Amino acid sequence: MQYFRPDLPMRFGRNKDASWNNPDAMQEKMLQKEFGNITIDTDKIKLFPSGPGGGNKKSELIQGSPKLNVFEIRKIAKDLCKVHNSQPVSGIGFYRLGFQSGFPSYYIGGYVDKADIMANK
Repeated sequence: MQYFRPDLPMRFGRNKDASWNNPDAMQEKMLQKEFGNITIDTDKIKLFPSGPGGGNKKSELIQGSPKLNVFEIRKIAKDLCKVHNSQPVSGIGFYRLGFQSGFPSYYIGGYVDKADIMANK
């Protein structure tokens, strides 16, 4: 098991015009076009949805073969957001947390990360 994975992105799937809440058909088409052909070079990651207070909730293991597709990850994340946090967030994105139980882990966030480091990047 390889814990240090500098080849994996620190962030991915960011879009400032999309929303986790109430996406419409036009947004889905836009995101399919933007992320449909993008993959991450791993077959498993853990996603952490945020709760209403901003803290992370229980993770979900996401699996694919041989690489994970960003649009498919986003669809799973959208469902996790429905369950754990219905509050509106500005934009969408995934941000690296490290490793959880031997898997690369990311939290589900808005366009800007929780630390506000990646606001303009």
